[in-house]
Amino acid sequence: MDDAVPRVVGDVPGLLTILRRDQANVPVVAVNGEVDLLGYEVLRAALGQAIDDSTSVIVDLSGTQFMDSTGLHVLINATLRAAEAGGYLRIRGANARLQKLFEISGSRLILEVDPES
Repeated sequence: MDDAVPRVVGDVPGLLTILRRDQANVPVVAVNGEVDLLGYEVLRAALGQAIDDSTSVIVDLSGTQFMDSTGLHVLINATLRAAEAGGYLRIRGANARLQKLFEISGSRLILEVDPES
């Protein structure tokens, strides 16, 4: 059964809120705010739990205004962890700034980013 109502699975007040809902038995983790040194551990924990619950995860970045290298590192590690478990981590909703981060860092070679992002 799908859990259509998002629930908070991580929060750094005033900086970052992470919501999760399940869609067709796949966790959708929505990242809202800024992911940097102050918030990356919250993202890491949320993605780790989602991968433990279901090897495949969708990360919705449509509410993410900023991400630095610590957040990028979390996404790369979670992608590798999901792949090792036989699943995937797919990114959707990345704005132009995040797309540029993925491009210049070379992380597009590892990350699966939906083309509609």
